[in-house]
Amino acid sequence: MANSNIKRPGDLPEPNDNPHPYTDFEDLEIDKYIATDEKSHKLFMDIESQIQEKQAKVNELYEAERYDEGLVVAQEALSLIKSHFGENHPVYACGLNNLALMYKSMEDYDEAAIYYDKALQIYEDVRSMGADNVQTCGKNHKSTLTTLKNLAILYQARADAEGVSVIFDGLDRFEYMLKAEDVLQDIEDRKKS
Repeated sequence: MANSNIKRPGDLPEPNDNPHPYTDFEDLEIDKYIATDEKSHKLFMDIESQIQEKQAKVNELYEAERYDEGLVVAQEALSLIKSHFGENHPVYACGLNNLALMYKSMEDYDEAAIYYDKALQIYEDVRSMGADNVQTCGKNHKSTLTTLKNLAILYQARADAEGVSVIFDGLDRFEYMLKAEDVLQDIEDRKKS
């Protein structure tokens, strides 16, 4: 004997004007969520704006050869970038590059090398990021090659300053950079053609 309490499609009541409980936006307090999302978006954009301003200030101080001040601003920018993007993001690597540049300009070559190396590790790491699953950098990316070039210049400067040969660790990177520079030059020449 069949259970008479079971509803069959033909037994279901006709729809009425009552919304489905999961689509009743008043019950979900959707306005609250929209407001929260807008606040989050504004905060996100404010932080990115602060990062851009600090990066621009770093460049300005570098151009003015005010490296001590530039170092402080570069550290502030890196802290913001770290909290916003994390330590494995190309923007963080860019911040590390700026910090390294300030140290190099102040002839603190050991500190500069540390930050260039960290940036290089991030840039060389090919992985997917974001909702669009976009791949970041890699060994042949312009940012990676620029960092290699900066590192090679640093090794040359350190060798000149200390009266020693270029560090063996940097030789293979320097050779790689030279090859990359040729490729970049070819690309630039093709663009001009």
